[in-house]
Amino acid sequence: MANMDQTVVKDEDVARMLFLAVNPTTLEENDMEVASTPTYTDGGAVGLGLFQSTGDISSEGGSESTQRLMVKFEAALRDQSIYPVRRELQLRLLKLSTMELQNGNNLSTLESNFSDEVDQLSSNEEYVLEFTEIFERLKYPVPKEIKDQFDRIVTSKKIPFRKAEGNKKKTFFVYAENKILMKVCNSLSALEVYQMYTILSESKAVEEDDAMKDFLSQPCVSPEALHKVKGLKDVAFYYFVLTLMRKKMINRLYTHKLYFLLEKLKQILGEEKKTCIHIDRALEMLNRYCVYENHFPVMCSPVLCL
Repeated sequence: MANMDQTVVKDEDVARMLFLAVNPTTLEENDMEVASTPTYTDGGAVGLGLFQSTGDISSEGGSESTQRLMVKFEAALRDQSIYPVRRELQLRLLKLSTMELQNGNNLSTLESNFSDEVDQLSSNEEYVLEFTEIFERLKYPVPKEIKDQFDRIVTSKKIPFRKAEGNKKKTFFVYAENKILMKVCNSLSALEVYQMYTILSESKAVEEDDAMKDFLSQPCVSPEALHKVKGLKDVAFYYFVLTLMRKKMINRLYTHKLYFLLEKLKQILGEEKKTCIHIDRALEMLNRYCVYENHFPVMCSPVLCL
C-alpha cells in the first residue's frame, strides 16, 4: 500500500476534482457497464478509512472512466450522500500513486532524435499530469507519490512550463472547458441547479426523448438535499452537464442548450440586476470563450463554444 499523504479533500471539492479530470472528447452514448468484482482498499489519503469498492478503476479509455463516474454521481444523488463520489476519488488517487510508468525508451540516442515516440504520453501519464494540476488549482498539497510520478513524466518527456508570477510553474493539463464549467457551477446555488433540472424537464427537447425523461426522473434530485449536503450541488450540476454531453445536446462547440437554460433561469430569478449578476457572469463566460483545437485558438460565434 502506498504511503500517501493524509490529504483530506473537502466535500465540496470532491466532485470538482473528478469532473476536472474528465476527457470531454470521449463521451459516448453507450450503455454504461461497471465491473462489480468487490475489492478492499484503504481510504486514508482523503480521510475515508477502509471501504469496499465495486471494481477496478481504469484510466485507460476516458469513455469507460467517465461512464463509471456518472454511475457514482447518480448513486450520490440517489443516496443523498457525497460518499460514493468520495470513494471514487480515493480509488483513482490510489491507482495513480501505485501505477507503473514506462521508464525510458528502447530507441537508441540517434533513433530518438528522429522519432516522436519518446514524447508521446500514455493515458496513465496524462491522468497523473491532470490530477497534479487539479490538486494545485484547488490549493491542496499534491500527494508525494503522485508528485514523484509527475516529476518523472515531466523529466522524461521534456515537458516545458510557462513561467508564472513568483516561483510557481503554470500548467495547462486540464481541459479548458472543464475549468469554465466549474466556474459556472461555482456561481450557482443549490436551488438554481435544481431549477435547471426543472426547466429542462419542461422543454420540448425532452417530450420525445424517453432516455432524457428517465434521466430527469431517476435519480430523484432533492432541492433540500442539494442545499443540506455539502458537495451534492456540484454532483448534480456535473451529472447534468455530462448527461447533456452524452446525449449530444451540448459539446465543445455547441452550448446553446446550456446557455438557453441559464437564460431561462435568469427569467425565473427576475429582472432585478442584483439577483442575476452571477447568472450574467456565467452567460458571459459561455459567450466569449473560444475552443482550442490542436493547440491553436478557433474563434467561434457567441454561444457556440465553451
